[in-house]
Amino acid sequence: MFSLHSFLFAAATVFTVVNAADSHTPTPPMGWNSYNHYSCYVKEAQIRNNARALVDLGLAALGYEYVIPDCGWSSKQRTSDGKITWNTTFYPSGMPALGKYIHSLNLKFGVYSGAGTWECHPEGKNYLIQASLGHETSDAQTFADWGADYLKYDNCWSDGKNNVIYYPNEDPSTRFRAMATALQAASRPIVYGICQWGIGDNIAQWAGKIGNSWRMSNDILNAWSSIYRITNQVVPLAKYSKPGNFNDMDMLMVGNGVLTPTESRTHFSIWAMEKSPLFIGAGLENHMLNADALQVFSNAEVIAINQDALGLAAQLVRRFTQEQYDIWSGPLSGGRTVVAIINWASFNQKITINLPDVGIQAANKARDVWAAQDLGRIEATYSAQVSGHGVKLLVLGDTTSAGTYTSSNGGTTFKNVYAATSSSAYMLSVTSPPSGSITLTIGTKQLTVTANGNSIGPISLTEGLQDLTFSANVGTLTVTLPSTAMTVYPASSGSTVTVSSTIAGSKMVYVKYINYDLAFDSSWTGVGMNVLGATLSVNGRNGKTWKFPISGGSWSEVGKMRIQLDGFKVGSNTITVSGVEGKLQIKGLEVWG
Repeated sequence: MFSLHSFLFAAATVFTVVNAADSHTPTPPMGWNSYNHYSCYVKEAQIRNNARALVDLGLAALGYEYVIPDCGWSSKQRTSDGKITWNTTFYPSGMPALGKYIHSLNLKFGVYSGAGTWECHPEGKNYLIQASLGHETSDAQTFADWGADYLKYDNCWSDGKNNVIYYPNEDPSTRFRAMATALQAASRPIVYGICQWGIGDNIAQWAGKIGNSWRMSNDILNAWSSIYRITNQVVPLAKYSKPGNFNDMDMLMVGNGVLTPTESRTHFSIWAMEKSPLFIGAGLENHMLNADALQVFSNAEVIAINQDALGLAAQLVRRFTQEQYDIWSGPLSGGRTVVAIINWASFNQKITINLPDVGIQAANKARDVWAAQDLGRIEATYSAQVSGHGVKLLVLGDTTSAGTYTSSNGGTTFKNVYAATSSSAYMLSVTSPPSGSITLTIGTKQLTVTANGNSIGPISLTEGLQDLTFSANVGTLTVTLPSTAMTVYPASSGSTVTVSSTIAGSKMVYVKYINYDLAFDSSWTGVGMNVLGATLSVNGRNGKTWKFPISGGSWSEVGKMRIQLDGFKVGSNTITVSGVEGKLQIKGLEVWG
């Protein structure tokens, strides 16, 4: 008999089965993985030593709890009853015993396999060892019997003939769904880490339904350029992060002897704010880890950003390509905001950001995370000296939303009013509207204005910061730019767009584009950076070049990136798109003002 109770119970049960993995890691997993330091040649004793070091170095107490032997552990043959088993030369005690030892340290035991015939291995066809394609049910239960808490599931030999296929003819999700189903049926909860290298279309959309995390790029390399490459690929995927679903940007390269301490802090900051799993990839045994790397891994404030309960990733807000820096921001619990200024340049530079670009006018509490320093109140702008390849990582709290202003002298003068674009369409809202006409001074320009209810305008503001002074008390002030001030212009590579403007100055423009030219083969040589460039110019002036990151999950998804274009005049203007690189498609321009 049908009942509402039984229907709701059934619906909840179905939801739990489909998304059961979500409940395993409400925050990104943290731990240690053998691959970045040992490749596929790690031995049982080394796994044990590194697990012990996690505890001895105080890292386990900070949340690094999973210990994952990566590729190379399995045997070339299965057992007589078809079960996957270990290489007794590398793992003489066996995987169950290793798992028991790891659990005895109050850590969690991870295992590795793949959605192919054979495991990934640097020796390729010369060293074929068992993976799980076609054996998903058996292997999932075997891993559960061994006490596994986590499965990293790789993508080599997907057709049994080719080690790596970057452009498969089949739908890769089918193979990974098979293991997800098997894990759901296994006798022990196992966190599912999909390692599919970002291959195919819309990976976050299907992988997020069956796993806790998904690798969204090709392997990280022990090089600074690899940090930039992976960061450019995560840009459109940040929106998919939530508790139980995380973009996996690959294991950390901190402590492996190439990245400088400054680069390591930047690397760790980006992974943390993007809510990537934090798996140490350095050797920890026998005092291998240097003090700088340990300090990075041990920064509790950065870890707290990664482990924030909201589970939401930061997003790219502004990119200054020629100046070589980015601004990223994202929400944290408690109404706080994380802000990162990333200096991609090799030289130190002073960088000033406008706080309204991250949605904030002022913050009464500002924290420089790496300096472990409280900055007090910051308002309108923030400036910092940022080292080459460095990051300034801030946590802002007790904030006022962008566009909201309080007077410095009884309701008449409002300092540092920010205009993102030069426009004559700004509207002002006040809490104490004047009864008649009053004078509004903007810089040196005076206007006579009258309130219509609580609204004043439209008025003209030029891009940037300016002070507004009223001849009477208007209470508090809110400044907005209506959506009607935005015009969409079709555009393409090599096109010239005619734009009408009622005010001179600099304008905010969102470039609509498609870039899904993912760096796979080119990532290994350090050439592929997951960006393509284009130059835009106004009225024949010298153009400015921007590098556009990956735009979405396929060649059909359009992305948008905000830029600032100078040189507009009153009347008719032209915007020219030139120098478009590779497969980049310019689809349109949204001009504000």
